[in-house]
Amino acid sequence: MNQKHKVIAIVGATGNVGRKIIEILIERKTFDPNHLKCFSSSRSVGQQLKIGGHDYIIEDIEVYDFKNCFLALFATESDISKRYIPKALEAGVKVVDSSSMYRLDPQVPLIVPPVNAQLITKKHNLLAVANCLASPISVVLKPLHSYATVVRVLITTFQSTSGAGKLAIDELYQQTKSVYSGKHYPCQVFNRQIAFNVIPQIDQILDDGFSYEEYKIMKEIQKIIAPRLKVLATAVRVPVKVGHSISLSVEFAKQINLEDIKAMLSNSQGIQLSTNHYTTPVEIEGKNDVFVGRVRIDSTIQNGLLLWLVSDNLRRGAALDAVEIAEQITRI
Repeated sequence: MNQKHKVIAIVGATGNVGRKIIEILIERKTFDPNHLKCFSSSRSVGQQLKIGGHDYIIEDIEVYDFKNCFLALFATESDISKRYIPKALEAGVKVVDSSSMYRLDPQVPLIVPPVNAQLITKKHNLLAVANCLASPISVVLKPLHSYATVVRVLITTFQSTSGAGKLAIDELYQQTKSVYSGKHYPCQVFNRQIAFNVIPQIDQILDDGFSYEEYKIMKEIQKIIAPRLKVLATAVRVPVKVGHSISLSVEFAKQINLEDIKAMLSNSQGIQLSTNHYTTPVEIEGKNDVFVGRVRIDSTIQNGLLLWLVSDNLRRGAALDAVEIAEQITRI
């Protein structure tokens, strides 16, 4: 294998997800850490990035020739993906994109590795990573749907500040300090105070009253699980650093058995049943699985089930998914 066929470009390397991608690539040892090339915005060019005992220099994506790598992992916002992914594809590079740019494109497979890794084939040069809610939800819905056909899902998400980037985590920290000190800290990332508060809006509110984040969750789950599945979502930002929590209400087409469901979930890829009833965000940071607890029958509807999910949003539905897709690409 020549040098080009060893190089992986990480675009957006200085962000929360980009850093986590590099960390996971190093810890899993599937690829040589010395063959990673890191890119970010022009203001970061030349900076040194220290991760997992390795030092990387941030390079300028604007002048990079993608013909010098075989795989590019994008941990960027949609506008950056829109601008540079076509250049990578034109150079014949395989691309894994974690932005929302291509997720709902019918020509682009939307991948959650424990759910539909079989969609990763040689004919697809561009693969999209499902978002950090659609991915863990789909990991749980897939075995449930196989068991008794899910017909309706109601979702309430409790999303950590890390989902909005490093500056969002900083705002939570600074606002929390300000509340205790009696000082004012202006909102810069969020449109309302996040410290000691919850915000029932993530992304812009659309004409129908749903937020764009809720729209993405609903549409992505339908693309992954079943196009006619009825899905409703309410997305809430909470003052948590890392880890998204999810309340699921699931309705099935036929009768279910609670013990069978628990046994099935405990044996499903990427899932751990919580001990002591449930798991919280601070307990799962740095872990790859989706933790499922509070599994109980919903007696208000026929064939109803209630569950509580928690996952590290920087891993499942972000960096881990991107890395697992990259690993699968090398196997086909």
